[in-house]
Amino acid sequence: MIKKRNSKLLSGALALLLALSSFGSGMIPAQAQERTAQEEQTVITKIEAEEADLSLALGSDMANEFVKETEPNSSEDAHIKTSKVGATLTLEFEGTGIRFYTKKGNGAGQISVSVDGGEAEIVDEYINSTQAQFQEMVFEKLDLSEENATHTIVLTTLAGDRTNFNFDYFEVIRIREEEDPTWTVSPGNTRAIRSIIWIRRQQRAATD
Repeated sequence: MIKKRNSKLLSGALALLLALSSFGSGMIPAQAQERTAQEEQTVITKIEAEEADLSLALGSDMANEFVKETEPNSSEDAHIKTSKVGATLTLEFEGTGIRFYTKKGNGAGQISVSVDGGEAEIVDEYINSTQAQFQEMVFEKLDLSEENATHTIVLTTLAGDRTNFNFDYFEVIRIREEEDPTWTVSPGNTRAIRSIIWIRRQQRAATD
């Protein structure tokens, strides 16, 4: 009797959460359920830029090194930067996709981004504003492989009118495997999604 009652309560809570999450995103509950199921199969791992393979030392001379700048609006309260043209960041990762986030400003220049040795894409960190933008996603490459595989992303600073280059963090997208953690970090209404996942697990436990 108690298990049935708990199951009914959990079902009601799940319906309410699905309705609320769909209200903010414009999705109907069925679509919200589909998205949740997809995101339960996805693991997103955050990697700070300084954890990549840097072509320059991490020091205090921005003209010839990468410098770690304290900034409360950046990830982990800091990001790295340099003004050296031709400097590179190389990250080898295991997954199916990659995103790159950085600071954009009116003194920032351009970088090239190449994945797995493919044709480079130009990313412009410049904005015509005195107000800098932080943790901005400037590059995304998904569906690199059908399953988790080893990939390499290379960021290279380019010559131009502006030669200040910022690097904050990467997001590596992976397909969930059995040994992966329970929680999923994903874009969108993650609080509602996590709550839905938790309720579904409680429902299964209540009916066992």
